Amino acid sequence: MLRKRSSASSSVGSRRSTTLTTASSLPLVLALLLLGFGGRHLAHAFSNYLLASGGCYVELDDTEVIMNYQVVPPVANPPLVLSIVSPTPGLSYLDVNDEDPTQPEIVLLDPERTTFPLEIQFKVVPTPPSPSGDNKPTVGYGYEYVLQIVGSDNETDQDMIAASFADGACEGARRVAGRSMDTVLKMTLTQAPSSEGGITVQAGWAEGHEAVKLLRGIRFVTHAGGAEATVDDDFDDEVAAEF
Repeated sequence: MLRKRSSASSSVGSRRSTTLTTASSLPLVLALLLLGFGGRHLAHAFSNYLLASGGCYVELDDTEVIMNYQVVPPVANPPLVLSIVSPTPGLSYLDVNDEDPTQPEIVLLDPERTTFPLEIQFKVVPTPPSPSGDNKPTVGYGYEYVLQIVGSDNETDQDMIAASFADGACEGARRVAGRSMDTVLKMTLTQAPSSEGGITVQAGWAEGHEAVKLLRGIRFVTHAGGAEATVDDDFDDEVAAEF
């Protein structure tokens, strides 16, 4: 009888010990789960979502809500910048509207000096510090971003936009995602932009479970030789004068 009671007592004690061990490990398990679904993984979810079939209908626009946050418009002195990796034959860069981050940089494309298809490479990199050091980048290494091609008046019809990303997603491969400054994203132009307003590459980024922030875009406009560039009416006089 004593042995039976001892055995039963030992069994109960074992079960209690197992229960206590399981209960004590729950905070650790929950912490690991929260860590696994936080930070960079949530940033990754942002880019995956915008490249999925349903997310293709969500634009990179400050009127949208992504990851439960309102998208933030471009700001002056951002920690990141959308950049063309290296000079490309047939492209000329204009330094106009430099003080307005909501207006894209202008790149003139001369079809007479360009061989198509034309590959243009992009990176999203930390903004170089100014000479005074007052815009020192504060972003970490694990940021993610999405690039998107739009046409005149934000049209996305690929019949009007002769451009696509390598390994791109959404209709016409007009959208692509990257991670950190090591990623090079490639866009191919099969011909000079046919729409009067050219095409624009937009960018939005996030570094965790936070609002997606837009960067200043890059706009490609056809400009043949010494002829007048084909620009739309929303270009201001300063930009038109530069052409």
